[in-house]
Amino acid sequence: MKLLLKYRDVMRANQVAEELVTLSKSIKKVIALLTDPERCEFVGVAIPERMSLEETADLAKSLERLKVPFKRLLINGLILENDCKFCRSRRKMQEEVIGEFQKKFRRRSVEIFVAPQQPHEITGPKALREHFQAWQNNVNP
Repeated sequence: MKLLLKYRDVMRANQVAEELVTLSKSIKKVIALLTDPERCEFVGVAIPERMSLEETADLAKSLERLKVPFKRLLINGLILENDCKFCRSRRKMQEEVIGEFQKKFRRRSVEIFVAPQQPHEITGPKALREHFQAWQNNVNP
């Protein structure tokens, strides 16, 4: 819109009006798509850290205000259980944060999944399938 208004002297007024009407129709179509739960859903992805929890909660409020369906959340990067003292400590902290995610998102009826941290980049269909199979559904009733 700013661009159209900037060049309104170059373009005739009716051209600007036509462009604005077209743009408005396009925006309405996008909004209709994003708010239709049969055709669209936002799937959140977060990491098990407190800052991510707060950012995801803020995002969920914005999506709710915009009426964009948000029913699933993936918490990605949970440290695997092992003998490393530091890793055990980090995992414990991550599990506490996951519990906070569950409390915050339970009332919104968001289904929460947790995926383990991967030692390498996930590339290709086989690795992606294996990653999906490692997800754990962490919804509390």
